[in-house]
Amino acid sequence: MISHKRCLKRSIVCLSLALLFSCQQNSQKELYQEKEELNYTLLKPQYAQNFIIQFHKGYTLVQVLNQNQPIAQYVLLKRGQKKPTIKADAFLQIPVQKFATFSTTDLAAIEALKLHKALVGVPEKEYIVSKNIQNLLQEGKLKIVGGAVSVNYEQLVALRPEMVLVTTPWNKVDRSLEKLKSLQITYLLNSSYLEEHPLGRAEWIKFIAIFFDKLPQAEKIFTEIERDYANLQQIVLEQVKKKPTVLCNIPYAGTWYVPGGRSYMAKLLEDAGADYLWKEDKQTKSLALGLETVMQRGLEADFWIHFDNLPSKKALRNADKRYEKIKAFQIGNLWNNNLTKNAFSGNDFYEQGSLHPEWILADLIKIFHPTLKLHPKYLGFRFYQKLK
Repeated sequence: MISHKRCLKRSIVCLSLALLFSCQQNSQKELYQEKEELNYTLLKPQYAQNFIIQFHKGYTLVQVLNQNQPIAQYVLLKRGQKKPTIKADAFLQIPVQKFATFSTTDLAAIEALKLHKALVGVPEKEYIVSKNIQNLLQEGKLKIVGGAVSVNYEQLVALRPEMVLVTTPWNKVDRSLEKLKSLQITYLLNSSYLEEHPLGRAEWIKFIAIFFDKLPQAEKIFTEIERDYANLQQIVLEQVKKKPTVLCNIPYAGTWYVPGGRSYMAKLLEDAGADYLWKEDKQTKSLALGLETVMQRGLEADFWIHFDNLPSKKALRNADKRYEKIKAFQIGNLWNNNLTKNAFSGNDFYEQGSLHPEWILADLIKIFHPTLKLHPKYLGFRFYQKLK
């Protein structure tokens, strides 16, 4: 059960940075070895596993982690402060006054922190659901810089942002990052999508906020999200007696990808009082399975969720008539997470949902346990609709 105390703990720790990083083996990790002993305040998230913040005398150090080891670090300085003699991927003066993002998953946090005046570049408008951001684009106050796959480098150079938020790549070699580096454009890695806990993804609002000197605002926003998530979780723990079985997704190019048993989606299903069919799996990433394998396990599933862009039950049947054999298909318990979309392919599940897992959780609870009484603010659905 989630604690109601603040998830972000501050503790004064005195330690040698040389000792902290002495176990690192490869050249990337060795970049962050330091010799002098420094005192600092460590600000470590409770749910997010992939970043930490250190408040040193005269500067702030932000580290992006992978398996508890730093893969990038950024030094933040108040305007006018002297640059410290340490190695970093970027030195930034805060608050940052001009920035861009390559991902729509950042937009909910950007809007919640009211960073519109500093934002100058966004991804392709086809993926943006926010009406406010769309309006700013129409008014010419924002420019499209594209995403990691199709970056408009000319536009980006013209905008001259102080930093660009990019999604941490799966592979170590990413041509777009190499190009940004060659253009001397500072980019920050955002690994929120790698977080296993729904609140871990939401907690990355603090990562974004620190670059704009808005950490207190981010802490307040996150505390409310955590509280609401915990309240919903408690209702399920106290009142749900029977958990329905749930099947996820549909095949893509002949392979059926289902969430790993320790993944973000599996955690949401658990907290919503569902019996996820792959809950015993230990993977955090998606499992690539054959259709027959999934059909065999999912044949008696009570619910089936997430159908990409399929518009109807008829379309699902036409995709593969074998789906008719699944119990959830037969009784009509088919739900898709595409209720709130734009006119193109943008889906708010991946935009506002990245910051607000409590909204996703509320929708799932109402699907699996419609008789439970939730707070009036959860009336109706935000992200899910029944496939008819």
